[in-house]
Amino acid sequence: SPLLQNSVNQHVFQGSSVFLQVGDQQYSRRSVNLPASLAKVYTAEMGLRVLGADHRFVYQAQWKQQGNEASDLEIISSGFPEFDARDLARRLKQKGIRVVHGDNKITSQQRLNKPKDRGQIGDSGYCYNALPQALNHSENCVNIQITSRGVTVSDPDLDMPISIGNINYNGEYSSTRPHFRWTNNAKTEFRYEIQVSLKNRSSVTDVNVVVPDTTKWMQNKIRRFGSSEGIEFRTSSTTRFSQSDAIAIGSEPLSDYACIALKDSVNVYAQIIYNATPSTQRNAFLSRYNASLVDGSGMSRSNRINGQGLMDLLYGVLESSDLSFYLNCMPSPGNGTLHSRMSGLSGKVSAKTGSLSGLSNLAGFIKNGSGQWVPFVFLLENRDRRVRELRRAQDNTMTAIQRGL
Repeated sequence: SPLLQNSVNQHVFQGSSVFLQVGDQQYSRRSVNLPASLAKVYTAEMGLRVLGADHRFVYQAQWKQQGNEASDLEIISSGFPEFDARDLARRLKQKGIRVVHGDNKITSQQRLNKPKDRGQIGDSGYCYNALPQALNHSENCVNIQITSRGVTVSDPDLDMPISIGNINYNGEYSSTRPHFRWTNNAKTEFRYEIQVSLKNRSSVTDVNVVVPDTTKWMQNKIRRFGSSEGIEFRTSSTTRFSQSDAIAIGSEPLSDYACIALKDSVNVYAQIIYNATPSTQRNAFLSRYNASLVDGSGMSRSNRINGQGLMDLLYGVLESSDLSFYLNCMPSPGNGTLHSRMSGLSGKVSAKTGSLSGLSNLAGFIKNGSGQWVPFVFLLENRDRRVRELRRAQDNTMTAIQRGL
């Protein structure tokens, strides 16, 4: 396509590997097979199709009980320790429990470790938007420091004051989850001083940071909702009982996890969906689009995709009832991982990003001159260029293409 070729020649560095397709127009120059976080597009669609949007991940709650008192309360999760604490409190009350002794324990059976095939790679790209508490601590590449200076705010479920002052970055705080993310939005309600240290600063620029002690946040939430149900928590007691009991607690629906995984590129949510999908069905789904993924988040360099296969997946989304989900949950200029990119295309692009050292990918939907959404895939690799340079080239290219559609 002349439009695509001219746009690439004008904005993309010579020597780059490129796969670019917008609708039925295609341009390619040496193949790019690494998906990076575009793997989350496959994972999200696989979860919606195989498991269903309303699928709930099961968390086990177990304890020892004697009469109306309990001890050793433990919640065992299959991933990120986030569940319906209000439902847990009500279920405990239904079991006749009025007093809980000792700290409640939250155990996650899943961790996001650095992929083995990244061991010799001199970058920290695997940390891109990875939740610190989900990483193996010996490999943890994110260090968070929040210092208190003057005015503070607090979350009712998080016993941690947060300062406003000496601002290095704008930050947006969500009380739904203990979750900070970078943003350039001047209307941000609060701004925080957050220092993030990376093993190699040049390889990661956008990091989605969660307050480290998420377990404590959930413990506090259990206590707050438990108290509202008339359950007393006694942390200093050494009382232990022998009679065991357990219940299953439901999580938020899969569609919520998939939406967060796409918009904020949260690795652990994508990995939960990937692991929950039976391997036979997972392999059948991926082979349909000529893809091979060893993890659901895109951290591994052993992942492989085909640009045309990804286009086929996006065309399937375009023709299905899932389109509105993706338009709402994929990043767009001004929010998510596109919060500081393509400002001139606000309302005209909804796309997932994917970055590793020397690699920047973008795939989703772009609006043409008639107001119709058109699928596109833009895979760009150049090991001699920084990620931010590749992103700038992509943004300029997509802006030129959108004007010509």
